[in-house]
Amino acid sequence: MITFGLFLLLMMKGYRCTFFSTKTGKQQLMDRFKSEDDTVKASVLVKNKKMWLGIREEAKEWVLANWWKWREEKPEWRGSPRCRRNSCQVTKIKRSWRRSG
Repeated sequence: MITFGLFLLLMMKGYRCTFFSTKTGKQQLMDRFKSEDDTVKASVLVKNKKMWLGIREEAKEWVLANWWKWREEKPEWRGSPRCRRNSCQVTKIKRSWRRSG
């Protein structure tokens, strides 16, 4: 505990407020989805599905609205190893939503 206290004391004052947050992981993930950057939004869809259920409809609309643009542009994040490893590729999400409506 003393080490942690020393750590906070030695930290630059401007950074102390960034060290703590009252947000849950789920809330932070939903806030990240509000970003304008497609890479940031896509990183949300790589996480556990239960974490982003609250924004499912927004995510669905975003994927469906941008699908053809991504097919042509082939953004780097779409084929990233992280997406493949977690089996949450936007392609897979698009297919399941197309079937479910």
